[in-house]
Amino acid sequence: PVFHFKQGFNDGLEELCKIQKAWAIPDVEQRDKIRRAQKTIVKEAYGAFLNRYGNVPFTKNPEKYIKYQVDQVGEMIEKLFDTSA
Repeated sequence: PVFHFKQGFNDGLEELCKIQKAWAIPDVEQRDKIRRAQKTIVKEAYGAFLNRYGNVPFTKNPEKYIKYQVDQVGEMIEKLFDTSA
């Protein structure tokens, strides 16, 4: 179960960024509001998961499955909805 969540999270985050990076929200205030909401939800959930399971020995190569740190996830979300980013 731990393996599937981490792999699923990585794939889902990368797909989300790939799709939503091309979406533009011209209203800066609305764009920032949506980004903040996404960052809060995703970073809290992912951070809680890493705190609980990040040190569980499930593989010899954890870096293959734990590709991102919590701050990196926030940085990725920060680039969404702005085609100039």
